[in-house]
Amino acid sequence: MKDFQKQFGLIAAIGGGVALGLAPQAGLWWLAWFALAPLWVYLSTAEKPSAFRLGMVFGMVYHGIMLRWLLGMHPLTWMGIPWWPSLGIAIGLWLLVSATQAWVIGGWAWLVFRPQISGLPRIAFAVGLWIALHWIWGQGSTAFPWDDIAQTQSGDLWGIQLVSLGGSALLTALLVSVNGFIAEYWLSKNKNFAFAPVAVLIAAHSFGIWQLDQPLESAGASFRIGVVQGNIPQNRKWSRGGFTEALNTYVKGYTSLATQEADAVLVPETAYPRIWLHTPDPDNPLVQAIRSQKKVLILGAFDVPNSDALNTSLFALDRTGAVAGSYNKEHLVPLGEQIPLKEYIGWLIRKLSPLKGELEPGILEQKFTTPFGLLAGGICFDSAFGEGFRWQVDQGATVLVTATNDAWFGSAMGPEHHALDTLRAVETARWLVRASNNGTSGSIDPRGRTAQLTGWNVYAEFIQTVQPLKTRTLYVQWGDWVPPLTAGLAIFSAIASRRERRP
Repeated sequence: MKDFQKQFGLIAAIGGGVALGLAPQAGLWWLAWFALAPLWVYLSTAEKPSAFRLGMVFGMVYHGIMLRWLLGMHPLTWMGIPWWPSLGIAIGLWLLVSATQAWVIGGWAWLVFRPQISGLPRIAFAVGLWIALHWIWGQGSTAFPWDDIAQTQSGDLWGIQLVSLGGSALLTALLVSVNGFIAEYWLSKNKNFAFAPVAVLIAAHSFGIWQLDQPLESAGASFRIGVVQGNIPQNRKWSRGGFTEALNTYVKGYTSLATQEADAVLVPETAYPRIWLHTPDPDNPLVQAIRSQKKVLILGAFDVPNSDALNTSLFALDRTGAVAGSYNKEHLVPLGEQIPLKEYIGWLIRKLSPLKGELEPGILEQKFTTPFGLLAGGICFDSAFGEGFRWQVDQGATVLVTATNDAWFGSAMGPEHHALDTLRAVETARWLVRASNNGTSGSIDPRGRTAQLTGWNVYAEFIQTVQPLKTRTLYVQWGDWVPPLTAGLAIFSAIASRRERRP
């Protein structure tokens, strides 16, 4: 019997991780609402369970599935790294990043199922602890909240409307709580625990149905944003010939969309893989195209904040080619664009980077001024963080524009990036338009419906008409109110349960 219990714990951990990893796939979002429940039941009933170890297994399986696109960085032979060492780097990075995320779930399991708490107090404690640990780990240079479990719900149009109230943390809190209610019902057969998850799901989706019918407040006339997905191979982009190819591709794409009456054209992150001069260079083909077509260009390139660093930036170029405003990438990818343990592994990261200088992050409080007023900018990894977009919208941004270069990695990254951008659009009630180097590029309406979506590893162009909006969601107004609230409930539950156990 004990052997079976041990096997069941491992099965629950692996199976739950697989179910949660599959949840973002088409139509499988519902798996996330009970993926954690079997492990919860086992850890509550097993004698001296290895909670941390099983939580780590659950986390490694889930994050391993979600981060499988890291394997797509292989081969790196174009950077002078032999085939076999390149494979080792890709697998090692995949396992390392998965482990840095999985330990949070392991720590959560160890803390939740160690105290003598059960029933509703344990659910409140577990929800608050899950939110708190992931929030803490989402701060600083090691932050990597790419596979936040809220993104598993991007395919549930009704359910994701909740993020307009409290950001992705609110949706995460409900996911964990429903798993807890299911598990506690199984453990106690208390009918209230059976009713609770049904009530939560009905209430959440009823709000979503209501929300979809609510009007949005216009902030002015609509305009047309064109997107160019240049599909420049990563192994060519940084070479002299690749730069010329990229420049010609985006000049051609800009001109094509301008002649189709796009009011502005958005191109990917570092589409122009050089430093962009703030004073227009009349000999630059892009400047010449802008002065010929008289359309705005939102260009991904590099800026120079000081002599020792670079910014990855978006430049809003007006109809003369002058810089109307810029946005600097706020969140740099750990172990890719910034080095948390620079003194130990800096040599490896520099080897993997084609850049000559180190990147410097932008600040949170940025206003991206364009000829169309304030827009909210985001570059690649910024899509995993809601606060930057929330702050910009709170300051008056009317549309979200994001640019990325996912060509470093595998095709699984595109749908995940789109899922994160879907959360950002709904949180702020804004149109979002994304340009990617090789896919997927797309556009999402303020309620999370996909309007346009390109393929992977193809050249693509499209035009999206967007409506500037000034609707202010509760999340925009209040910010991240869910983490402190759930943390407070967790502390209260732990204290109250401890007092009840005293003789």
